[in-house]
Amino acid sequence: MRKSALVGWTLLAPSLLLLGGLVAYPILYNFWLSLFAKHAFLPAQTFVGLGNYRYFATDEEFWRS
Repeated sequence: MRKSALVGWTLLAPSLLLLGGLVAYPILYNFWLSLFAKHAFLPAQTFVGLGNYRYFATDEEFWRS
């Protein structure tokens, strides 16, 4: 790797990490939260896996909306 390319990647790395943190982290965290059944006011949560997605895939009202 040439020195100029290494300098370029070194300068680009902080912005890529910031962008990854601001974009990828919320998406992955949101997916993680969707694997649980949780009431807004109760601290306990139950792992349901892809059950939430299965529920919406078969919900007629969801598809009408």
